[in-house]
Amino acid sequence: MQGPSDIEIAQNVTVLPFADSAAEAGYRAYFLHDDRRDAIIAIAVFVFFKAAFSVFDLMFQTPEQVDLLLEARFAFAGISVIVMMLFARVRSARQYDALMLAWVLLAVISNFFTITHRPSGHFGFLGTSPMLILLLFVFFRNRFNLQLLSAAALTASDFFTVLALRIPLPTQTMIQTFATYALAIIIGAIVSWQLHGARRRYFATHNNEMKLRARLQELAYRDELTGVLNRRSFLLEADALWRKSAHTKLPACLLMLDLDHFKQINDTFGHEAGDRALVAFAHLVQSSKRPGDIFGRVGGEEFALFLPDASASVARDVAARIIRECQTLVPDGQPQQHLSVSIGLATVNSSDNDLRATMARADKALYQAKADGRGRTALAVDAIASTN
Repeated sequence: MQGPSDIEIAQNVTVLPFADSAAEAGYRAYFLHDDRRDAIIAIAVFVFFKAAFSVFDLMFQTPEQVDLLLEARFAFAGISVIVMMLFARVRSARQYDALMLAWVLLAVISNFFTITHRPSGHFGFLGTSPMLILLLFVFFRNRFNLQLLSAAALTASDFFTVLALRIPLPTQTMIQTFATYALAIIIGAIVSWQLHGARRRYFATHNNEMKLRARLQELAYRDELTGVLNRRSFLLEADALWRKSAHTKLPACLLMLDLDHFKQINDTFGHEAGDRALVAFAHLVQSSKRPGDIFGRVGGEEFALFLPDASASVARDVAARIIRECQTLVPDGQPQQHLSVSIGLATVNSSDNDLRATMARADKALYQAKADGRGRTALAVDAIASTN
């Protein structure tokens, strides 16, 4: 049975963590900047209202209570400013979660302290707390469980105050108050859930698009069958190194490699066997070349290997190793397939105007190697190929 596609996964993703932990970490990191910004905005809004309510303290509280409440309010505001500065420095989702939860608990404690130092008949907090609950859900992103925990802590604090420290409210008022808090939590949870889902679907789609783009770029950059550079990419990368070698006068060499009697492999064993032979040979050269060498497939069974900062003797050693290992190569466990490779070697010299000129000389040397009996290397010297 065929599994769901990436597009279907993106469409059906929920606010739950991604099954892939790396995807979940990538999601949190992708939105961390926005989450930090929203957290700072949420704290700033709450601190503003907290400070604004000090006007009511001046109007209705006794001088002794006013001083204590003002000190508590502005102490909370000062700590909140420090928290906002810390949010600006947050570099990981774990730090964000810890700092968010710490500030929420601080806000709940501050709120509880403020309302417990007001007259027992004061119930103004019952109107402002639902707004704070909505603020927690809307601005504090990504961790739905922390949002619910924060809203529950604030609600529990307020109702403890109402039931234990205040003049008993009429039953009808208590029901209306409970409904207001419940409505704030439900609305906040629904909005948050939708935002979470939308963000996760966006990230999943964005992630899939990036993977697709990388795959398309890889297909455009590399040969689909062997995985090595395709002709265009080889020419671009090798040309850059060729120009550097020509400019610095450092030695460099180019090998043109062609599998011998490749048509017979296709005709005898089939094209799939030929493809397996090409893949095996490409892997062989990849393991034989030096780390800085550029290797690519430039034709059907023809490959090219550019060796920067390499003399002719170094290039001949590399070519000899490739020829030797190719003779023992058994593609896909089929010993009846006997592979050999002919190689044309050209050194970069002042007579070459560009990379293609060096390739042309190496290609002539390759034909000479085939004419000399195949399975060997021929060196191009002023367009005259020499022996193995």
